[in-house]
Amino acid sequence: MTSTMIDDQRTNDELLNSSKVVKFSNLCNLLERISKSQGSTAKQKLMTRFISDWRKIHKEVHANDLTAPTTTSATTTDGQTVATGSLSGASPTILQDSFYSILRLLLPQSDRERIAYGLKESKLGKHLVEVLSISKDSDDGKKLLNFRVQKNTRTQKGSDFAEVAYYVLKNRCNDDVTMSIWEINKILDEIAVENGKGKEGQKVIDHRLTYLLRHLSALELKWLIRILLKDLRISLKENSILECFHPDAKDLFDHTSNLFKVAIYLHDPEKRLHEIGLSLFSPFRPMLGK
Repeated sequence: MTSTMIDDQRTNDELLNSSKVVKFSNLCNLLERISKSQGSTAKQKLMTRFISDWRKIHKEVHANDLTAPTTTSATTTDGQTVATGSLSGASPTILQDSFYSILRLLLPQSDRERIAYGLKESKLGKHLVEVLSISKDSDDGKKLLNFRVQKNTRTQKGSDFAEVAYYVLKNRCNDDVTMSIWEINKILDEIAVENGKGKEGQKVIDHRLTYLLRHLSALELKWLIRILLKDLRISLKENSILECFHPDAKDLFDHTSNLFKVAIYLHDPEKRLHEIGLSLFSPFRPMLGK
């Protein structure tokens, strides 16, 4: 899988960031396999293998800067400064290019930087019908616009809106174009920022959604919709995904509620929290009833 995750036509700029190298389609293919696998062990095995492949790509991308001077901090997209002086041997480039770009897509419900997109099934259905010029009175149009009603009557194929959209879109989308993880995150950031800005913000959101519809395959749109709705439906718990990344990831996230810090501090899977001398000063998350 590693070779297929790398675009051979890379520019020098892309070599500085693994999220510009790894395709969104690779993540979607992983999620599709996990969703169809039976049992948490099989699902975690697929996730662990994907993360291992990503680490190999990351190492290749940053092969020339592994010995660069260390940095003492890294900055999140919302301006948070994370002290990283304890991460010996890590260059500034590596600290700014972490698994966070993928982790936030794997755990959209836990992404604190993108709290809300303001998009629900009804709004997404309306946009799909308009952009793809699907008749509102057609069977496909009704499936997208009246998802809730048809779901209750069990008359349509698909367990959720994203899957229903997939069956409608699979013969209407372009499979030849693919986007990178970096591109997807950039657009999702823009959608989250514009949410709540009224009509002008909605115009930007509509434009970004239209772009995605024209540059993603039906399968990619299926998983993008689930990311937007913050429910991947892969039957793999948050803790299990975090543990696939690092054995201490769950504990650190429980203390910080910050995926960026998890990705930065635990970049090296061989180093445990006590080995990097990390003190957890961030407040605990409230313990909710299970």
